[in-house]
Amino acid sequence: TLESLIKCGAFSTIEKSRKQLLNNVEGVKQASDREKSRKASGQISLFNLLDASEPDSDFTSSYQLVGDDTEFSDSEIQALEKDLLGFYVTSHPLSSIKKHLPIMTTHEIADLGNLKEDSFVAIAGLVSSMRQILTKSNKLMKIGVLEDLSGTVEIVAYSETVEKFGYIL
Repeated sequence: TLESLIKCGAFSTIEKSRKQLLNNVEGVKQASDREKSRKASGQISLFNLLDASEPDSDFTSSYQLVGDDTEFSDSEIQALEKDLLGFYVTSHPLSSIKKHLPIMTTHEIADLGNLKEDSFVAIAGLVSSMRQILTKSNKLMKIGVLEDLSGTVEIVAYSETVEKFGYIL
């Protein structure tokens, strides 16, 4: 649970780096277990008796994060968030090319519901999942999900398209 919270950014405003926190999970857990055992045994610090304003000062001073505080790359953070939550929190992979999208596209996914049946559409997106199936005529077909900054849509690539462009999909 702690690792999942770290990976999805729950401590990003408290600590500097998800990477450093993940590298310290075991040490923090061990320090916490030692403190729990100490409290259960009835031992208290003489200094805690003198300073009632900080009842847990022994624990907070007993463990310091180790390692440098460099962060994961943007793409690594995006992958962690997508794997754990199913969506991106910090940034979307397409955010880095957002200013170029109007040049490359005619529409966003959110616009598709308002278009006529045979409209020409060019969308720049990220294929977030893809599966292949065999048709009744024993030909390969791919079904997937395409997402852009405005939403997601299911896509279908029939056998002729898979033969031509399957290596891309």
